[in-house]
Amino acid sequence: MSFQLMRAKTFDLFESKLNQKQIENSELNKKEASEGLTVLKSYPRRVVLELTNACNFNCIMCGRSEAGFKPTFLGFEDIDRLADVFEHCEEVTLFGWGEPTIHPQFAKIVRWIDQFPVRKYFVTNGSTLKKIENILFEHKVDIMAVSLDGATAETNNRIRRNADFGQIVSDLSRIVKIRNENGY
Repeated sequence: MSFQLMRAKTFDLFESKLNQKQIENSELNKKEASEGLTVLKSYPRRVVLELTNACNFNCIMCGRSEAGFKPTFLGFEDIDRLADVFEHCEEVTLFGWGEPTIHPQFAKIVRWIDQFPVRKYFVTNGSTLKKIENILFEHKVDIMAVSLDGATAETNNRIRRNADFGQIVSDLSRIVKIRNENGY
């Protein structure tokens, strides 16, 4: 692995401008961790929210069908209670067993998180890229990861049942084009 690639993966991805509250929390959090404390005064540096365990795919490796999951959605009122945490943390990640973008209040949640000085990061299966395209730019999503399970449509769609690899790649290409044309 070249130094440039390693540097991007280990340093640049997590560099962002922090406000004073975030800097103080980050320093306190690192200090408490290095001291092995089990009761912390700091807030977490990263908050991961599983908006839903529901998914619009039926991937062959997913345990959701075996585990008897009941599709659930995290309520907006529960997220709203985290305002103080979001004032101090550095990143909010929307990720989990399900597809976060099918949450009925996904746009509202991203818009609400946008009021805080945090990096916004989520992982998607790419099925709703057309629907969420404007959200990415309007609410300054910092990182969006699209999960695929093959370099070809045949492989990906066999593993990710209900997926349309060609559509996902096309939608991603359009998003990259919009980003590049508008200097995002």
